[in-house]
Amino acid sequence: MTDSVSINDIAFKIQENINGVDQVLPDGIILLDLKNIGSLLIDLSRRKVSLTDDQSSADAVVRLSLPTLLALKSGSLTPATGVMTQKIKVHGDLELLACLKRLMSP
Repeated sequence: MTDSVSINDIAFKIQENINGVDQVLPDGIILLDLKNIGSLLIDLSRRKVSLTDDQSSADAVVRLSLPTLLALKSGSLTPATGVMTQKIKVHGDLELLACLKRLMSP
């Protein structure tokens, strides 16, 4: 992923990774809010990713910038460090943040 990546590219990659996971995913809905780009609703129990502006059904809301997302994906930033440095803001179920990192893996 590069800085010219679109929200659709991110959605496609997450959906591809969800489809490739053999293990049971935790039940929950994550709203991934990428500053100035858009928001994705990731429904882990249905294994579905969609573009959205509605966060009312989310169990966890994760707000971060694209550079922070790319740092998570590359492994140069851990979820814990991102939260502690306030590069990642999470409301709701923190366990889902670890699942999100797994779904961002190459």
